[in-house]
Order: sequence, then C-alpha cells, then structure tokens
Amino acid sequence: MEDDYSSLFVVSTIRNPGLSVASQEAALNAVNVLSGFCRHHQIDLAARLQAGTYLSFLECEALSNFARQSFGAEAKRHQKIVSLGKVRRGYAYAIPAVARQTHFKRLTHIADFVEWMAKYLLTHVSTERMTRIAEMRREILRHRGSSAPSRDDFDVKPFTLRHNKILNDLIAPGSERNPFSPELQLRNLLLVELHRQTGIRRGEALSIQVRDIDHVKRQITIRRRHDASDDPRVDQPVVKTEGRTIPISVYLTELLVQYVSQRRTIPGATKHRYLFVTHKSGPTQGQPMTKAALKEVFGTLAEADERISHIRAHLLRHFFSNELAKLQHEQGDDENSRELHKRVRNYLAGRKQHSEVDAVYTELETKRLARTTVLALQDRMAARQAQPRGEA
Repeated sequence: MEDDYSSLFVVSTIRNPGLSVASQEAALNAVNVLSGFCRHHQIDLAARLQAGTYLSFLECEALSNFARQSFGAEAKRHQKIVSLGKVRRGYAYAIPAVARQTHFKRLTHIADFVEWMAKYLLTHVSTERMTRIAEMRREILRHRGSSAPSRDDFDVKPFTLRHNKILNDLIAPGSERNPFSPELQLRNLLLVELHRQTGIRRGEALSIQVRDIDHVKRQITIRRRHDASDDPRVDQPVVKTEGRTIPISVYLTELLVQYVSQRRTIPGATKHRYLFVTHKSGPTQGQPMTKAALKEVFGTLAEADERISHIRAHLLRHFFSNELAKLQHEQGDDENSRELHKRVRNYLAGRKQHSEVDAVYTELETKRLARTTVLALQDRMAARQAQPRGEA
C-alpha cells in the first residue's frame, strides 16, 4: 500500500481539522497494521477498491484478529514458545494481544481509512458502490467489540482513605519518610495535591501554564493546547477532553504561589510558561516536566511504602471522583440532585455533560452505598423475623 494514501488521509481528515499529533500517530499506526495485514494476505487494496471488490465478511474478521496483535518492540520480550501438538512437532511464537481499547481504536481508524480510500478511488459515483462501501465500513466496525477495559473487581485495588493517610505522611515536606530531595518536595507535593484535590489528568497537570493560575479568584483554567509550538517536549502532554475552570482552596493557592516563586530560581524555567519544570541540573534543567518524569514521581512514592505500591496519577483521579460523589450524596440524594451531581462531576472531570464514564470513576462510592443499603435491608428483615408471629 503506497504511503501517499495514508499521508493524504491523515492530512485531510485529521491534521487539517486541527487534531493533535497523537491522533495523527494513532491513525498512521492503524493504517500500518492494515498494510501489514494486506501484505500477509497478498491483498492489493488499492487495486481491489478501484475495481469495486471490497473486503468480505471473512476478510474483515481476519483483519480484526490481525489487529489484536502487538507489533511493538516490547512484544518480542513477551513472546513464548508453544507446542504445536503431538503429531506435528515444532515451535511457534505466541504474539501478545493489545488492550481491548487499542484494538477498538485501531479498527475505528482502519474503517475510516478504508472508507475514505474507497471513495477517493471511485471512478464514478453510483448508489450501488456507495452502499457497498458503507457495508464494508460497518462490517469492520462490527468486529471492534467493546472499548471498555475488561477487568475483574477483585484484581483492582482501590485507593482508599487509609491509603490517603499513608500518602499524606510520605509527602509532608521535611518528613523523614519523604523519599524526595528537599528541592523537589514542594513541586512533587503540589503535583500530588492537584491530582488528588482536583481530579485532573496527568496530561492536564503537565499542560498547565503559569498564566492559567488566578490566585486572586482562586481557580485554575485547564486549556487545550494540542501541538503547541512553544512546547519542546517530543511527547507533548495534552488535555484529552474538555477545557474548564476549576476552583481551588486557599491551601492549593498557597502551594501554587510558593512553587511559582521557587520555579523562578530554576535556570531556564523562565524561557517558557509551563508550570512544572525539571529541577535536575543538566541540559534539560528548567524545561517543562515530561510524562516520564511524572511517572517516576509516582513510582518513587510506590516504592517508598508497599502499602501504596499500586499508586499512580490516574488512581488519584478515581479517588477524587469517589470522594466528591460521597460528599454529594450527603448533601442530597433525590432524583434531581443525582442528575445535577452527575453533571457537576462530568464538568470537573472535563467530560460531556451526560457522559456515562462517570460510573467507572465513582465505582468505589457505588459499592459503599450498595453495601450500606443491603446491610440496612438485611437488618430490617432480621428484625421482622425476630418478632413474635402475632406481632408481624
């Protein structure tokens, strides 16, 4: 498959509308998977689409199975030798499968590309051709399955108030248990508190600029800055969904003011506007903090106390959502209140107003309410059974 088609597809459908570099890379990676599938099955996709011979049901199914494979360098490290059976002796490599969400996105991009390419190669427009192209697209999309991650409740370790107390002891500035050097303690404390007290994503935290902070109104504005020309990071952190303004407490405001003051003393930090910077001396000192550096901060916390070895930035987003849902439940739980509370949580999380993803982030509070409710019901039933028959 010629690179010209994939490049033209990305430019016309993704780059021109202003989507991020990450979106362009995801689309190109998916097209590369399709290209590998065509080579493996000796399919000349351009010739077939031009002739009006579109992908069949079986080919779409084979494409879906092919797209489940991991093709990265990391996949080779996980390959295992498996037996081919008693009759045929030999070995084969078991290629790891990608996550369900990755498979879902791959097929979505592939369906978009194949539809675009089929229409681009049309020699003449006809209702019959357009109908068959639409059918091929639907067939590819039908094999995506669900984009929701598959997980067992027992395998997911939540971040509870007990874990939160342990974290407090660890990140307290000057604490003997604080795993960070004195010059990093304020920055890393602020990073943890922003994730924990506002529920922002790691990309949103790393995208904050000093001008986004209003210490007078006590608020932070989360802005979309995809492919910002002033961001020197190769893997730019981005705001994935909606921008919004988040109120902050006096405590958070004071931490921000202190860190902005400290930031001015870091060589190179005043050359850009991004809030969080690299403190370590060297060629990257003062440059915007990277996603890898943020991951290292939470990795250090995880290693500092085995009781919170599962901590990561995104887990604090779940913690914030659960604590917010708990507070809202205490404030009122009628039908109108529940709908309003959900909209508030979605707004603060940067999601669409009626997004159902909220249920994933408030799962811990849902389980707590379920436990409280069912125990109350069981106590009521037990009390009725304990009554004399004549009083029932």
